Amino acid sequence: MPPETASQALEAFQRGLMADFAAKLALLQNNVHPPGPVTLDDVPSYLRERFVGKSGRYLLQIFARDNIWEREPMQAFVRQLQAVDADVTGPPIVAFYAISNMQQGYVRGGLYALLTIAGLTFLHFRRFTPTALALLPLGVAALWMLPAMALFDVRMNIANLIVIPLFMGMAIDNGIHLVDRALEPPHIAAQRATQSTGKAVVLATLTTIVGFGSLMVAQHAGIFSFGLLLALAVSCLLLAVFTTLPLLLRVVRLTSVPSITVGLTPATRVE
Repeated sequence: MPPETASQALEAFQRGLMADFAAKLALLQNNVHPPGPVTLDDVPSYLRERFVGKSGRYLLQIFARDNIWEREPMQAFVRQLQAVDADVTGPPIVAFYAISNMQQGYVRGGLYALLTIAGLTFLHFRRFTPTALALLPLGVAALWMLPAMALFDVRMNIANLIVIPLFMGMAIDNGIHLVDRALEPPHIAAQRATQSTGKAVVLATLTTIVGFGSLMVAQHAGIFSFGLLLALAVSCLLLAVFTTLPLLLRVVRLTSVPSITVGLTPATRVE
């Protein structure tokens, strides 16, 4: 560039550099001789409101060394804090008890659902033997689901605990269909359970596996575990329905409930 233009540019740069140097030098000089210790009056008001209570007591924040969003580190961290102060609070404490209460609620809801399902099934059949046979796939599939979870490294968590009541509903549904078909008189049940009703049960169960299994394409870990666990549970249910239940239906002799004739027409009957 022309010498005059270069001289003007360098002069502007020098002025800016000198001003910056003077500011830094003044800052260092001020810090060499501080005016006095920092007091609460020197702290911004938003920090005082956050860390100093109305009683004048200070807020003490404690951070965990481990990842507290894992169950075991969170529980250990909360227990250690409560050993020092039973009234300690904060996000880890709230999350720990919220998750614990939700898990207990799901387990309690599953127990209520099981009792309700067993009661309604007994009201449907009005006898113990068909009720027990209809509930059998639920119990067998639940036992098989535990080693399947260990095989695929799936754990119960807050995201997939809702599988429990869903699994119970589907299990008893298949058992009732097959036991109802076995209770039909021979002249009505022209085909065996594995030829007509069985095909319908298989189709409905497979569509359920595909539907919930499609959740495993999600990148969210909670949604993935929910889809995987439900697919495993329904797969175990399908195996239980067509292995243990047909064998017992061959061994146990079922008879239909006696008909009650209604006094309107001779052909009108209520089973």
